Amino acid sequence: MNKYAVLSEAEDDNDSKDNSSGEADVMSDTDLYDVSLQKHSQLGANVMNVLETHLKPSNIDKTCNYVFERWNWMSNVAYSSNSCRIVVGWDSNVVNVMVIHIASQVILCLIETVDKVSKFYCSFIYASNNGYQRQMLWEDLKAHDKVVNKFPWVLMGDFNITRRVSEHSSGCSHVNWEMRDFNECIDDIEVDDLGSSGFHFTWTKSLKNPSCSILRKLDRVMCNEGFLASYSQAYGVFHPYLIFDHSPTVLGIPHEINRKKRAFRFMNHVANKDQFLDVVSQKWCTHVQGCKMFQVFSKLKLLKKDLNKLNWENAIDANPHDASLRVEASATLLDYEKAKSDEMIVLKQKAKIKWLAEGDRNTRFFHSVLKSRKQKSRIESVCDVNNDRFYGDQVGNQFVMYFQEFLGVNGQCRPVDEIGDIFSKKLSNAEALEMVRHVTNDEIRSAMFDIDDNKASGPDGYSSLFFKKACSIIGNDVCDAIKDFLTMSAFIPGRAIHDNILVAQEVLKGYNRRSGPKRCALKIDIQKAYDTVNWCFLKDVLSNFGFHEKMIQWIMACVTSTSFSICVNGESVGFFK
Repeated sequence: MNKYAVLSEAEDDNDSKDNSSGEADVMSDTDLYDVSLQKHSQLGANVMNVLETHLKPSNIDKTCNYVFERWNWMSNVAYSSNSCRIVVGWDSNVVNVMVIHIASQVILCLIETVDKVSKFYCSFIYASNNGYQRQMLWEDLKAHDKVVNKFPWVLMGDFNITRRVSEHSSGCSHVNWEMRDFNECIDDIEVDDLGSSGFHFTWTKSLKNPSCSILRKLDRVMCNEGFLASYSQAYGVFHPYLIFDHSPTVLGIPHEINRKKRAFRFMNHVANKDQFLDVVSQKWCTHVQGCKMFQVFSKLKLLKKDLNKLNWENAIDANPHDASLRVEASATLLDYEKAKSDEMIVLKQKAKIKWLAEGDRNTRFFHSVLKSRKQKSRIESVCDVNNDRFYGDQVGNQFVMYFQEFLGVNGQCRPVDEIGDIFSKKLSNAEALEMVRHVTNDEIRSAMFDIDDNKASGPDGYSSLFFKKACSIIGNDVCDAIKDFLTMSAFIPGRAIHDNILVAQEVLKGYNRRSGPKRCALKIDIQKAYDTVNWCFLKDVLSNFGFHEKMIQWIMACVTSTSFSICVNGESVGFFK
């Protein structure tokens, strides 16, 4: 069967939402494609790549002129023995395409928008079914890499080979030599899969046989570091098979990149700078009206700009004529270079990765890995319960709507006293009073200093180390705010959450052994055990267990006053209860 890959540059997110799959069907060697330019417009495509066309040289001109109409097109029919394998068409009113290299399995083009905003290389690939013939493709791609020379480059099409055993629906016993050749080529040219959505398995052995379960991931969209750096919001979509045995593939490149405002995060190394306490002291003297908690919140907010600035400052910038600082900086730099050289040798020995070039010092490599992971974790589209797909800014709104409905349902609850006498064990009056007794500043400080310095920061971006280092300045105000509205922990005293992980590891130790008694382990999802508790039910239960009324008020205030935001692609979205 036949398929096509589409390279589209979306003008905005709304245009992307209307994208739908089209088809390019070859009924026979002499029949025309039953596709018009209207199909291209529905996809929002500016460049279209058709693979495995089965077009004879005598029919290529007539067919392509009919299909692409006013579009320009080219093919590799002159390099194919029997029929045309690759056809590339483009709208010359939107993009200019320069053909750099043509071979039997790949076409390298330089694509540039007419407005000069976007420019990158693209290799359109239709690999051979034969592993030995694919070795010619790998050599062509290595040659393309030398031509590209770190410029933005994307590769897309049918590679006719998988990378991993997990890319076979029925599994695979081992990584064979053909897969190893493919992976070695990927390492040599320094490319990786672009973050994509849609179908994971892009090829099916039989569309007409519903019982056929042989699926593989043969189609890919890959790119180099230069492409990720220039088009960080680019994404791939693998559409349903339709009448083909391959998934139509779409590459979307947003015309405008929305720069998100980064959330504040206190960096712990700032607390060790000499200016840190002076900066905190200066802002903390600001007069703020309101309750104790509001005063602390407002002053922490005022501090963020100055702490961000301090994060990027160094002593030499502040005192450029201080000779002693320059001597100290020079000695530190020498120590750093030596340590970095030692680290590079160790990491190269451990990693055994061919990407690392001498003198690269790992910096560019590891940053590229981080960029790649961040890009792959992006959520570019999502389906709702009605199977409607949403793109761009609408993705975050869909998550908000889902969780708002999930967490915000106020269902009916039977009074617990109707259930029967189930509260056999209750708190005594002495225990209840002990829980609401006056808490001292020393107890609050002790609890604060028990928190690990690298514990994940809260929504305000401040880590526990900030409060520890600035305790001499802000300690009393923070304690007053906590005592003004005290919350008590409901976790088991003396037990940390990671203790449960260690217990689980110890219990499951040896479960992979075939000898010994038979074993069984169940992983139970209990996330709904708290998220869906009815507030009225919770209050009734606390009261029946004998909790002090003041304690119940504290707990219910924490539960009912909480608002939620959802982090989608690094940006907080929504604010709901």
